[in-house]
Amino acid sequence: MSTEAAPSLPEPVRSPGNGIFGIIAAIIGILVGAWMTAGRVLFGIDGSLILWFALSLAPVVLVIQVLTGRNIRRTSLRGYRMRPATLATLISSWVLGILFGLMVPEATAEGLHSILGLLAGPVAQEIGIGVCNPLGVISVGISIFSLVLSAGDARGPRPAPTEEDPGAEEYIPYFSPAARENRP
Repeated sequence: MSTEAAPSLPEPVRSPGNGIFGIIAAIIGILVGAWMTAGRVLFGIDGSLILWFALSLAPVVLVIQVLTGRNIRRTSLRGYRMRPATLATLISSWVLGILFGLMVPEATAEGLHSILGLLAGPVAQEIGIGVCNPLGVISVGISIFSLVLSAGDARGPRPAPTEEDPGAEEYIPYFSPAARENRP
């Protein structure tokens, strides 16, 4: 049995918050995932692709968004700050997910139909069909970036090395001029 203490978290940069934004972010993420999967049903477009989206896209988006919300909540509860990049990627993933839900077609007995097609006509539907797949892929990719950034935020800021730390004299920030000189 070791008497060493577990490594402690870095000191908070502010007083701990209540983490409400993490809960809100998770709820918005769940709603965006549901919109991407079956939002077309709200406009009377029901078809066979909803099942495929429910089995493939929905679980991925929901897990990523809920974990991101959890990390944002942990960041706040621990008194750390969320980086602007985390918020920007999270909001970008929501916006792209909403656009995907507007443009993704549904296979019905009459052919392919989308919300955009109902609102703006057949030409807009054809354009939307071509754009929706990249929007979905980019939305999920940016959601993954948001998850990774939020996990880093929840760990807190990296402590600067001190003179007592072994190897502190060898620490050179990557972007410093000294680091550029020592690169192979």
